[in-house]
Amino acid sequence: IERVEVVTGGASAVYGADAVAGVVNFIMQQDFEGVRLDLQYSGFQHKNDSKIQDVVRARQAGALDPSKFALPEETVWDGGTTDLNLVIGANTADDRGNVTAYVGYRNTQPVTQNQRDFSSCALGLSATGPHGYACAGSGTTAPAGFKAGGGVGSTITLDPTVPGGRGFRPYVAGRDAFNFAPYNYFQRSDERYVLGAFAHYEFSPAAELYTQLMFMDDHTVAQIAPSGIFGQNININCENNPYLTPTMATSLCAPSIDQLPDDPNFPNTIGPNPDADLVTPGQQASVAILRRNIEGGGRQADLRHTSYRGVIGMRGDLGDGWNYDAFAQYGTVSYQQIYNNEFSLARSLRANDVVIDPTTGLPACRSAVPSMAGANVDAACRPYDVFGTAGPSAESLNYVQTPGFQNGTYTQTVVSGVLTGQLGQYGVKTPWAEDGVGLALGTEYRRESLDLNTDIAFQTGDLLGQGGATLPSQGSYDLYELFGD
Repeated sequence: IERVEVVTGGASAVYGADAVAGVVNFIMQQDFEGVRLDLQYSGFQHKNDSKIQDVVRARQAGALDPSKFALPEETVWDGGTTDLNLVIGANTADDRGNVTAYVGYRNTQPVTQNQRDFSSCALGLSATGPHGYACAGSGTTAPAGFKAGGGVGSTITLDPTVPGGRGFRPYVAGRDAFNFAPYNYFQRSDERYVLGAFAHYEFSPAAELYTQLMFMDDHTVAQIAPSGIFGQNININCENNPYLTPTMATSLCAPSIDQLPDDPNFPNTIGPNPDADLVTPGQQASVAILRRNIEGGGRQADLRHTSYRGVIGMRGDLGDGWNYDAFAQYGTVSYQQIYNNEFSLARSLRANDVVIDPTTGLPACRSAVPSMAGANVDAACRPYDVFGTAGPSAESLNYVQTPGFQNGTYTQTVVSGVLTGQLGQYGVKTPWAEDGVGLALGTEYRRESLDLNTDIAFQTGDLLGQGGATLPSQGSYDLYELFGD
């Protein structure tokens, strides 16, 4: 880049109808000769000494796991960025043309919120907390939270004071809430490669051919707090569930707390509550589960953008104050996203419906036992244990965790021409102006198209941490312009 211009008012109309209000114009170097190498490194040095540390320490004192509210070191160095650029250029032998090429590389290291004391926990206003604040958090926690009766009951959580944590106690936000802040990024990791070339050759003052070729590949990873089961109602087995003690089963499956209509697949024909779905042997209860996937780590969007751009044009001075510029441009950006460490809703429903396999005597998914599965057979299902502080097995985590995939392209084609002239030499001038009237006339054709593809997991809303479905999208438009100023 040679310089940057900001042009407003009538002078900007030379750049097309969309630029009448103004334009920021990047002027590229046209006649560079030689070799230039630039190397730059930058980063952040931060001293953690804010009063928010008092808020975090107060939360540590009451936390079930104080390590989840850890404070960073006093002095932190992070976020390093390395920038390397090489430019090579040469003029033609007759000095009527030039070719300039460049290549660049940039690497940026991430900065997470746990490296700053003021962001190491999610802050909320508090009348009793230090400095008027308290560490808030999410009710989708670890080891887990539960609401019986299809989500209408009070939230309970696992009791770590009983063996294996297989017992319940009331959920208390100040003790049990999940600290989601440390996982989030202030600055994402990023790696970028750029490559390009500019060339022009003047055949005559009235005819200069020019071209531009540009390439960019950028890879970055975005991260937020772990996924999980965010209060979805899931049917659990109430009879002989290997992960539930009798006391736990009573808390979740008692007829008096079941507020849902009868499930036609598991009708209740006995018991004091005719609307209770799940009270007889082999039946199920609907329970809202709030369980954070701390074993799988943060949700990560692995993003890649690759772009190509090419321009070819002709410009020149026609004499008597008249100039022209005509060009054709084509550009495209390809997009890929792999969303990792997500939970599948469909698989979570199956993995939490746990029975005892009559063949092996071991815990199994109902869908993996042919004699119990009915039409919903899934031999790959592995039981996911949310009812103990030891957490789920690696096999069950591999089953319920699933990636999501997106890809797409955005394409732009532009063909434009503009004729500009200074009319002062013809006497077209106001008495109060130093220069004569300027004229710009032009035409432009532009086509833009988008094509976004998403996989079945995104389309159906199966990814629990997404908040809804992401549908594919396609569209395009063609624009024809005539402009004058």
